[in-house]
Amino acid sequence: MAWIVLSAVLLNPESMLGEELRDGTRLGPASTDVHAALTLDLERTLGPDTSSTMTLSWIRQKSEDQVFAGWAQQMNGYSVRGAMGRSLAIRDRVTGLWTVTYRAFRYSAPEEIPAPVLNKDSALQVARLGHPSRDWLQPTLQLAPGKDGEPTLCWVNSGVSTKPGHHSNLRVDVDAQSGQVLAVEEQICQIDVPGTASIFRTEGTAPQSPGTTISFPLAGAQVSGGGVSTFTAADGSFSLANATGSNFTVLAGLQGQWGSISSDSSAAATASAAADPAGVDLVINSGQVIADTAQGNAFHYMEEAFRFYVDAPGGFPAMVTPVTATTGMAGSCNAYYDPALTMLRFLQSGAGCVDSAYSSVVLHEFGHHIVNSLGLAQQAFGEGYGDSLAVVYLGEGIIGRDFSGPGTFVRDIVGANVQIPCSSGIHFCGQALAGFWFDLRQTMVTQLGEAAGSDFIRELFVDWSSLTIGASASQPFHYDMLIEVLTINDDDIDVANGTPQFDEICAAAAAHGVVSPELLTLLLGLDLGPGATVPPAASTPIRVLVEEILATPLPNGSMVIYRFEGAPFQAFLLTETSPGVYEGNFPALNCLDSLEWFVSVQDDANRTTTLPPDADLGVYYSTVVATDLITVVEEPFSVDPGWSIAEPTDTATAGRWEWGDPYASAAQASGGVPFTGGDLTCYVTGLGGIGQTQGAHDVDGGDTTLTSVVYPLSDTGLHRVSYWRWFSNATSITTPDDSLFVYKSLDEGLTWVEVEEVGRGDPEALGGWYKNSFWIAEGASPSGTVMLRFHVGDTGFGNVVEAGVDLIEIHNLSCSTTPPPPVENDFIRGDCNIDGNRDLSDAIQMLEVLFGNAGSFQCEDACDVDDGGQVNLGDVIQMLNELFLGIPGAPINCGADVTSDSIGCLNGLICP
Repeated sequence: MAWIVLSAVLLNPESMLGEELRDGTRLGPASTDVHAALTLDLERTLGPDTSSTMTLSWIRQKSEDQVFAGWAQQMNGYSVRGAMGRSLAIRDRVTGLWTVTYRAFRYSAPEEIPAPVLNKDSALQVARLGHPSRDWLQPTLQLAPGKDGEPTLCWVNSGVSTKPGHHSNLRVDVDAQSGQVLAVEEQICQIDVPGTASIFRTEGTAPQSPGTTISFPLAGAQVSGGGVSTFTAADGSFSLANATGSNFTVLAGLQGQWGSISSDSSAAATASAAADPAGVDLVINSGQVIADTAQGNAFHYMEEAFRFYVDAPGGFPAMVTPVTATTGMAGSCNAYYDPALTMLRFLQSGAGCVDSAYSSVVLHEFGHHIVNSLGLAQQAFGEGYGDSLAVVYLGEGIIGRDFSGPGTFVRDIVGANVQIPCSSGIHFCGQALAGFWFDLRQTMVTQLGEAAGSDFIRELFVDWSSLTIGASASQPFHYDMLIEVLTINDDDIDVANGTPQFDEICAAAAAHGVVSPELLTLLLGLDLGPGATVPPAASTPIRVLVEEILATPLPNGSMVIYRFEGAPFQAFLLTETSPGVYEGNFPALNCLDSLEWFVSVQDDANRTTTLPPDADLGVYYSTVVATDLITVVEEPFSVDPGWSIAEPTDTATAGRWEWGDPYASAAQASGGVPFTGGDLTCYVTGLGGIGQTQGAHDVDGGDTTLTSVVYPLSDTGLHRVSYWRWFSNATSITTPDDSLFVYKSLDEGLTWVEVEEVGRGDPEALGGWYKNSFWIAEGASPSGTVMLRFHVGDTGFGNVVEAGVDLIEIHNLSCSTTPPPPVENDFIRGDCNIDGNRDLSDAIQMLEVLFGNAGSFQCEDACDVDDGGQVNLGDVIQMLNELFLGIPGAPINCGADVTSDSIGCLNGLICP
């Protein structure tokens, strides 16, 4: 039958915009006016072109010293879907100046938008095709992420299903230029939880039933009569002031400041009475009909959720759209939020499930409304946010208690204990975010007591809601989100040194797989050290600057840890030569030595700080001893290089390797690695097409192999082979169980050796371009060539699997053992500035080059006071000892250096 196809609605998750920025590491320009501070920071962060497209959509003043701001983007008068910004400004109480301390933006680079070719009637006609039985709203123009995530002018069409019990609202994006359908997305934010609602409402968090229904004061309901209206107070009281006449009817119903409640299965809950100066008592219903109780439950928890935000310090101006709810709708065992209509929908009881309008279910759906009001993507984040609101407000970790009978539930947040990264369904993964908020609430209630702990969490949650820009790489909770929470909790504009509840917040995050930032106890800077390549030398100096933040380095706790290729790690100590300056020397470095190294400093807070910061994760500095570096191969794939895209043994039925410009999806890149040539082409597993879902062109049914052409190597020297690769296996609901394998061949394809496997649990298996390299020793390739092979497949549970390869580079490193002779001129040792005198200005010159902004020495040999073969702080000290303490030094002669070392004198004197 033709109707069957309607149950398989095409879902196309919204493409991410081209640019994203999150930055809490620097302070913005200061101003006495908060709007000026926000605008100046916006311009400095995004530049004049992009900032001119951003407008303030709301501003929330939490206190006299703290302001949150929300930004939206428009181009040519059209709103850019998914584009947003968040800023946090703090006022210095001493100076009165406002400064932005945190900003986050998701945006598109400005471009000219051509006028629409298609009119709205034609666009609506296109949208209707294949989607019968729907009421369609008037199309509107909007810039939506199209191919490559770039903004495309679209007619946005919303069609609500007219079939009884079919709760669906499709959004269809139609290209305003070509008339092509770019995306079809279901707008109903559905959860797999049920519930109900009524006016006599249910006590506690269990669903309504005649035995648990109790009369409560009705807060926030509109009461009208005599030409005036008001809203009931928290205790249910009201006063109709200045009503006209005395013979009129007082009417109350489920209409709040935020919207209203209606029912599909019972009459609207209302009550009326004749006006009486002595007072009237309005009872909305008897509480014996579950469908009526459902209306009351829905109204109460929507009113409470509304007050949760708007009564917070600074209010919640992002939530300006009215929201309504309908209870008792056809169907059972579910509840929905429709963002196009800003409507909560609750289904009646049936099929073993209760009426879904009660406590945690209502709060969960209202959470979707907040996510929609903030312009954030729903999906796993929306589900997690809805659960989090219920958790924070109710203080329990159960969503949908007793939903299908006593002791049952829809979700047990605590029992699920979801960890990040999560690759299961969006409702399951969303529990990682809710679990974080539940654990943090429990900790704060234990520390502060129920009332104070609950108030703390509620305020923190609302403030975080004003700052967050939502999910990252489909994960509803992630490291950057943890930084958002810590930024809110911070009290000195420096998250790196901790926050008042740093340990508690980080412990709650760690319980769900999100690693916390290390507290910054020391700040390290590399002032001098070997780079990617260095010439051979008897010793190579290193100088590290150490700034104490929260701790002090331990004696003999500062060292360099290094290893030569194929050898175990070794270490040498760094010596503090002056306050905060630590120096040492690498041992002899010989031609074509390859070493990895990092700096490690232990402090009295029992922490170890390293350079690079991720040394504990195996990220080290790499140095090769070479005098020449030559690019042998640079392949950006701007044209098809003719690689083999299949092997006879490949079995994939879809998503085989192709060369070209890919279409972005939640799993695949929108283009290759940015390169100086500007090309977007690369090799990917299936190029895809406009409007296709992420599973339409991924690898399916087996494996697929990409093999390079033969690349020649130089006859001598060391070779470094680099490539960029993309791999995603964690965007579908099934557990990821596939890998990308990379191989090399040094004999023109006769044998292959594995270089790396990127697979399950690898942080680089979530999409994104990453660079990897390997070395080929001199003479290791008998054929004098190298080939690469990339093998990927979907061979397990049927995941969405995508891969890509781009920008191959091969560099040849060679080395000469004969160092170039130093330039020699006449000089006076100690006359560092070459003015013919030895005085304090020479010591100052040394310090300016070593630690200041001066570029280099005019005559390095002259500054080497102790003739040790290098200039360091010891030379400054010896110079000062000679000048001011009378300690004798080297003879003061004018002439060339009589000792042999690797430094010389570029600009010298003419000796008399």
